[in-house]
Amino acid sequence: MKFSSYGSELFVKKYEELIETHHGSFQQASSISSAYLTDMIQELIDSKIDVNPVFISGKWCEIDTMQDLKKAEKIFPS
Repeated sequence: MKFSSYGSELFVKKYEELIETHHGSFQQASSISSAYLTDMIQELIDSKIDVNPVFISGKWCEIDTMQDLKKAEKIFPS
């Protein structure tokens, strides 16, 4: 992901607010602490914060775990 400086400020502010105030399930997660980044992005959209995609051509991968990182290192050797 890539955020503008303003976008990263909005993201952090919203996340900090949710950590303090939100209880119970969160988007598709059982709680805010077990949510994925995509849950937070959906929360921004639901909060009427403008989120715009950037289309990528070529190789990319999502890294959520150490196993994902190892796979990515094979795809993108240094």
